[in-house]
Amino acid sequence: MSTLTIPKDLAQCTPEEIDELANQMGRDFKEIKTAQLRNVFAHINRMRTRWRRNQDREQLRRDLVMLKPRLAYAGGRQQAVRPMSDKFRKAIDAVLKSKDFDTALRNFFDLIEGVVAYHKYYGGTD
Repeated sequence: MSTLTIPKDLAQCTPEEIDELANQMGRDFKEIKTAQLRNVFAHINRMRTRWRRNQDREQLRRDLVMLKPRLAYAGGRQQAVRPMSDKFRKAIDAVLKSKDFDTALRNFFDLIEGVVAYHKYYGGTD
């Protein structure tokens, strides 16, 4: 497992830093089943669609907060998923605590999409 940490504010990350984080997380999570990762990604993708349509930011914030217990549940059910759950929940906190919610949220969406791509690249399990 890598020592790469999620920054306290995702809005402060450059695209290169997001890519580096996604690459490392995709490699670290390669033992997680693709279906488990895609379940989380599907939920996040629905949020991204609403964000792109400029829907209620408070509802998006709420959805993001409520994703944390879903991730905790997944991590509690399967020990192998726990590292992913922990990192994603830290990334959510880095969005929620940001002074620039929109930029942090965009970076979060990019990060998760990158993790899914690198997971596949590193041979994530089916």
